[in-house]
Amino acid sequence: MGLRTAAMLGVIWAAAIVVACLLPLTFPTFESAAFYSPAAAAPKETFDFLALCIPTNPFHSLANNVVPAVVLFSVVLGVALIGVENKQPLLDVLHSATEAVGGIARFIVRLTPGSSTR
Repeated sequence: MGLRTAAMLGVIWAAAIVVACLLPLTFPTFESAAFYSPAAAAPKETFDFLALCIPTNPFHSLANNVVPAVVLFSVVLGVALIGVENKQPLLDVLHSATEAVGGIARFIVRLTPGSSTR
């Protein structure tokens, strides 16, 4: 019984090897122009460090996570707020917004499967 099993396994392996070797021959020939690439003809993009750090539209940078511009905008905004005399109403609004966003985050965490805060 072991010899018959080994013979059958050999036949199946041989058939699989023959199919794997003949399968590429069933596809049509594909000629490619390996000497040409559209990326080679495209102009190189220049890196503008100044535009990365000082954007023309800071809200576009905030929305698209341009990190250097967001950090620079936040630092400049923080420094500008230091000089504001009556900033407590703004800080109260920002504290309320922080509490609201935290409440949303806690709600979303409770919805996730496997959370232990139910």
